[in-house]
Amino acid sequence: VFTLSEIEKLRKSEIVVKEDEETEYSRAVFDVYKALSLPSQKLCVTFTGEPENAAECFEVMKKAFGTQLINIDKEDPLSLCESVKSSEKQYVRCINGCDSKDKAEVILSALKESDMPTCADKFEAIAKKREQGAEEHIIKDIAPLVFPPRDLSPTAIEKLNGCKFAYFCRYGLSLRSASDITMNSGNYGNIMHYVMKYCFERIYADKTAESNPHVQSEEIKELISEAMDEYRREYLLPESEMSVRFNTLYDSMAKTAYYIILYMTAELEKSSFKPMFFELKLERGKTVDGLNAEPYSFDITLPDGTLQKIGISGTVDRVDIAQSDSTKQLRVIDYKTGPKKADIKHVYYGLDLQLLLYLFALCDSNSGLAPSAAVYYPAGKTPLKDITAPSEKLKRSIWLDTHRENGFAIEGTVYEKEKLFYSGITTDSKGNEKAANFFSAVTVNSDKLDRLKERVLKVVKDNLTEVKSGNVSAIPLVQNNKAISCEYCGFSDVCGISDGRYCEVNSPEAEMFEQDVIKQEEKKDKKGGR
Repeated sequence: VFTLSEIEKLRKSEIVVKEDEETEYSRAVFDVYKALSLPSQKLCVTFTGEPENAAECFEVMKKAFGTQLINIDKEDPLSLCESVKSSEKQYVRCINGCDSKDKAEVILSALKESDMPTCADKFEAIAKKREQGAEEHIIKDIAPLVFPPRDLSPTAIEKLNGCKFAYFCRYGLSLRSASDITMNSGNYGNIMHYVMKYCFERIYADKTAESNPHVQSEEIKELISEAMDEYRREYLLPESEMSVRFNTLYDSMAKTAYYIILYMTAELEKSSFKPMFFELKLERGKTVDGLNAEPYSFDITLPDGTLQKIGISGTVDRVDIAQSDSTKQLRVIDYKTGPKKADIKHVYYGLDLQLLLYLFALCDSNSGLAPSAAVYYPAGKTPLKDITAPSEKLKRSIWLDTHRENGFAIEGTVYEKEKLFYSGITTDSKGNEKAANFFSAVTVNSDKLDRLKERVLKVVKDNLTEVKSGNVSAIPLVQNNKAISCEYCGFSDVCGISDGRYCEVNSPEAEMFEQDVIKQEEKKDKKGGR
């Protein structure tokens, strides 16, 4: 019913899933499935090797379903093709050498005869190109149709800079898979973002206040409860119509959100930064409370010599502003439910640009604002629910250590000067305390900010010009022998990538750029473990 990671999350929220309850619920689900399933429907579970290799769960399924073991290799090629999607998957397996070419022909023929929309012709064309040893994908003639003039999101830019072929498949051909209403990482992030926006808009409603307010814990709990009730009404089915699993995981998020907002508001109480805008959308011609919210935009030259204006729009989770002497400084924040680290070498090759693009767009469009920081804030975990009565000082230090604000800070600005706010303590194995600082942002040399902006603009313009010229070749980025652009890519089966067709992120050029742009004394401090 619950995965191991979900059981661990529930345990941290003080919800224990007992073995007998899980077993009882699993049997009930099996019974419901048997009662509702039509005779024509099949549940296929595959494993490799001989029958004795089957996991113990097959014995349970045998009793519940009357399961029989079959040899897939001897079955009809269409036996696993009950939909266009499953047929396409089987076809891709065949053309990638996981099965025979004869099976591929049978499946392809069935797809072509189907009245349903299918990508079979595209897969067939790619397969033929691979047989011919083609490593590049060129679409010169149709590039203007595939990539018409339109604004792009930071997610699209990230995909473009990571691998032009993946960008072509996702944003050119619009290939994607639908997701159900389940508690996956995407839905978890949506819910947490909604709760954060709801609470912060109400806590920091008075934008004229001289300082940030102190927030009581009971107020936070009440706001979270209201937010989650409203989200359920607006975006989910009634609780009685959702699964027990979803409802349990959904309710457990309230405690995670409580600790995140409790400590975040405590930090803001001391800070010069005031939260001013929440879920701010950057759109052409948009102004919000005197702030120009135009997207980051620039021109590129197409092969025929014409200019095309490109805008990079999106939504900033939170915008903070601090008054410093005669200038106002801006900090943009993105809530991340998963791990995220700032790596300037990634930026050199066009990854992790989202927050920097937002920061540049807002500061370029508003003459009275100067950039201070672009920060990723962890909003997906908290170990504090497991800690029994530590000192408040140690508890806060554990919080700072496990919720490090990764991102980019500009040297000499308010955010960098407030690094002492991230001071705390650590303890060794004997319980002895020692001072520590958990400030984790990468500091950009103030006199190199323009060079950073120039590089960001260059890599985006160069890659966009290439794909709009028809070059959508698969040359993904690699770092430490890991193809980072290929992680979670849904198009790696059809890209035709061969050994050596990669771009190394830890290149000498990227290393030199990092040494020039990033404050070097800080790099030494981090290696020494401040």
